[in-house]
Amino acid sequence: MEIAMAVIPMFGTFYLLRGKTALTAAGSCYPNYRGRPVPRSGGLILYFAFLLAGALRLLGGGEGLLEAALLLYLAGGFTLLGLVDDFWGDSRHKGFGGHFRLFLRKGEISTGLLKALFGGVLALTAAAPLQEGPAALLVGGGVIALAANTVNSLDLRPGRAVKFFLPASLAVIALSGERGAALLLLPFLAALLAYMPFEMQETVMLGDSGANVLGGALGFAFIAYSPFPWQVGALFLLLAFQAFCELFSFSRLVQKNPFLRFLDDLGRVFKGENENER
Repeated sequence: MEIAMAVIPMFGTFYLLRGKTALTAAGSCYPNYRGRPVPRSGGLILYFAFLLAGALRLLGGGEGLLEAALLLYLAGGFTLLGLVDDFWGDSRHKGFGGHFRLFLRKGEISTGLLKALFGGVLALTAAAPLQEGPAALLVGGGVIALAANTVNSLDLRPGRAVKFFLPASLAVIALSGERGAALLLLPFLAALLAYMPFEMQETVMLGDSGANVLGGALGFAFIAYSPFPWQVGALFLLLAFQAFCELFSFSRLVQKNPFLRFLDDLGRVFKGENENER
């Protein structure tokens, strides 16, 4: 079962990504960080690959079916919300603060604000069957929602979000010590191995749909298999990162730090500082 859950998303992702014409048809192109038009269909393709693996998991039976079903629900919801923001969103406003300030100052409801609100509801409903009591529910939903937004905040350069997800998912699996966490994240890890080279070559980008799903999956796997005190600690760490991103540019921090810049450039076709920092 585990082999199939890795092989199917890996080869499914590669098959869907292999034709640039198909990519362009699947999602409209959008200027990336250096103005090059790139299809924003990466998240949708990853979801299709994960959907196949998730369906196989549910049909195969065994332990952890509730968690698998909830993650399928969560991934589907975040994909839909992300697609709305990808195709109809206003890129001038960034982060929670930008969208809420727009609403408070002008009364405008952006797709980013809708994504934040409905994403919060989605995170709470996915966490509800696993958490006991209102406090645990709020913490669990907060971890899922903020993890989704954290990975989305990192998705500003090719490979950056994926480079965070890969070690972070291994850390979640190691910290939980549970086989269930590994089974939840295995399809994503396998799919990303096929996906990563295409993004590094700037032929596809995750978009909000892909980045939110990856972050949401991380947060969900963590709350599903980690003790409550650790969930509280994760919530405060995620809140601190969100506050940092509201006040400072993470991309500028990367460019100023040689080690972070090395990791950020690793594997990228285009390297350098000739970029519009965000």
